[in-house]
Amino acid sequence: MIKLFLKTLPKWLTILVVISFFFLIFKITYLNQLPAVWAQAYELGVILEAFITSFIASYIFYLAVVHYKEVKESYNFYPYAIRWSKGVVNTCKVEISHFSTSSGIEFEFETLTEEQLAKAFSSINPHQNNAPIMFPSASGYICGDWIDYLKSNLDSNLNKISKITESKIQITPEWMRLLTEIENCNFVIFVQGIQKTNIPGYIPGSPFQTNGDLYYDFYEKCLTLNQFIEKLESKYFVSKM
Repeated sequence: MIKLFLKTLPKWLTILVVISFFFLIFKITYLNQLPAVWAQAYELGVILEAFITSFIASYIFYLAVVHYKEVKESYNFYPYAIRWSKGVVNTCKVEISHFSTSSGIEFEFETLTEEQLAKAFSSINPHQNNAPIMFPSASGYICGDWIDYLKSNLDSNLNKISKITESKIQITPEWMRLLTEIENCNFVIFVQGIQKTNIPGYIPGSPFQTNGDLYYDFYEKCLTLNQFIEKLESKYFVSKM
């Protein structure tokens, strides 16, 4: 937690406090020994010392009470936020694995290219009921199609993201940006807007279009989030996780 405490210190305020502290030491040890230049110089110096001392004391109070409390709350919340963020990434990993298996084209999450995804998407019918999702029916369970699969996964992902972004505990600005970019990317917007009853066939610009650029953009954002989470864990939460 010490690393997180130091990392989240208000930068410019901390710099100003450090400068004020050294100036106070310089004034007490050197300037106070010099004769007053004008009659009110001594009184002005006393006021200045009191102001600087009060400023430094206020900063220490802020660190001990406010900042420490915020960091402690974040430190306790971050493992849950990391778990939910990983859940978003893992869903993308599983989808890519299923795309690879269903298309017969081998690729991995960390090294996927847009060309590989395009080939996979060109061989998958999004409306064929062979996706890895099951629904109950009168005769048992039946497979849904790939639109069902993507919509179900997306609902789960958005739920995980909302748990983080709507929490009263603040996460880092970069983390928030990465989650927001996923939440608002074109793939998510498209899948959210799909109405299955209005789909007679392939839709122009669908996530299964030939070049697959909508999904690939989503994948790249998940990959970036995954890299960010790995760095975050290694810096602050190795022992806690």
